[in-house]
Amino acid sequence: MRRRTIYLLLIAALALAVALLVVLIPNLDQRQNPKYLTIGSLAPNGELILTNGTVRDISYFRGEPVLIWFVATWCPSCAVGVYTLNNTISFFIDHHVTVIIVQLYNNLGYSGPNIIQFILESGGEYAYEHGYIIPAVSTYKLTKTYDPWGYPDIYYLINSNGKIVYINSEPTVTLHQLMGAVLSIAPGSS
Repeated sequence: MRRRTIYLLLIAALALAVALLVVLIPNLDQRQNPKYLTIGSLAPNGELILTNGTVRDISYFRGEPVLIWFVATWCPSCAVGVYTLNNTISFFIDHHVTVIIVQLYNNLGYSGPNIIQFILESGGEYAYEHGYIIPAVSTYKLTKTYDPWGYPDIYYLINSNGKIVYINSEPTVTLHQLMGAVLSIAPGSS
């Protein structure tokens, strides 16, 4: 009987330890990295490497709304998102939103085509060939800043003052919400 009580107490202690880990680990991570980006915060600066080799800071685009979309080029939802953006690019042009598609650093550790090949193969040729989509590659620091979780598909809508106004993923699924956010920052909106 005594052995069974000790055994049950050990199991209960182990279960409690596991439960605490499940609850505390995400919170510990957040305390170590309090710079998770939120709506209303100023978009952090960082370097993008354009496909022609030019390095641009995020702050370079201040003064105009920017949709900065971080993708992995092996990601199926990203490919469909490129197709969707290509087919709705006139909306973003009409509302003066610069669209930047950024390949996450090292493609999150998986192989895939380069960013231009990915855009072209995913149905983005019209927007790319007419210069409506800016392809870029992320530095390690920029990926860690804008995508600390390692999602293969996350985007930020940044207003002309450099503030983040909308965060989401999968533009194909969230397109109407994204368009609503664009309309909320368009000139003349209140």
